[in-house]
Amino acid sequence: MSRQLTLIWALEKHLTANEFRKRFKAVNGLEPPSLLFWHNESGKTIGQGYRLSHDQEISKTQAYKLKDARKHGSNWVRARGPRCEADLANNSRTEDDAMAMIRFFHTKRSVGIGFLGAAMIEFANSNLPIILDCAEQALGHCRVRPYDGELSLSLKGFPTRYVIPTLALKRPHFDFLGKRQYIERIVQQDIVRQAKILNINIPTGFYIKVTHFDDGTEHWVRTGKAKGGNSGSTGGALTVKNVEFLTNLKLQGFWSAGSLVSKGFGRIILPGGARGSFDE
Repeated sequence: MSRQLTLIWALEKHLTANEFRKRFKAVNGLEPPSLLFWHNESGKTIGQGYRLSHDQEISKTQAYKLKDARKHGSNWVRARGPRCEADLANNSRTEDDAMAMIRFFHTKRSVGIGFLGAAMIEFANSNLPIILDCAEQALGHCRVRPYDGELSLSLKGFPTRYVIPTLALKRPHFDFLGKRQYIERIVQQDIVRQAKILNINIPTGFYIKVTHFDDGTEHWVRTGKAKGGNSGSTGGALTVKNVEFLTNLKLQGFWSAGSLVSKGFGRIILPGGARGSFDE
């Protein structure tokens, strides 16, 4: 079990999480903490998850192994999607701690920021005045509500339907697994990955079964700056809309799957605005 702190600003008009994040980052006369955008003080993207917040917490040997695992090559390609049956045994994604624990998000009439785990709650509390000032400049004067809750996983005796409004898949491969099976694999692995990062007990015997997603025209979003000018190539993520899945897990708190979770993609929602889902 772990804790979370969520700040929600009520809006009169809809605003996406990504747009809120851009406005928040571009405020004038204020310097929002770099960690809000998964950057260190120099502006460099953090290569490890927020769980390992200090360099001395990881040995040089571990750092080299982590760096090698992310080099372009067989490991990198295989992590993006299984190419053969043998690749199905590769669960390195569940051991990767590079999952953002600060996440911008939106609902129909609100935007918010979720802080997961003790370290990020402490960060939010120590930086709350500047966070509120930046939000007011980005949004205008809006009522803000804090929520303090728990994150946990537990088994249920019956299936529950969850929805991911927009799932981002970074450089996916569907050569061996179909899109439905691939999405199931990503969702299951990322639930396990987040639980491991936050030291949440993972129940045995759970299942994830995707029952629906919109499989229409493909839409990609940019995930990096263009190389060689505006006309250069960039990284990209395929977005899949309205993913629905059944599971015998009870997901308490703020859970996400896929890529770009810090920008609001991949939020796992319990339909109907249930308590703790922040979707009123």
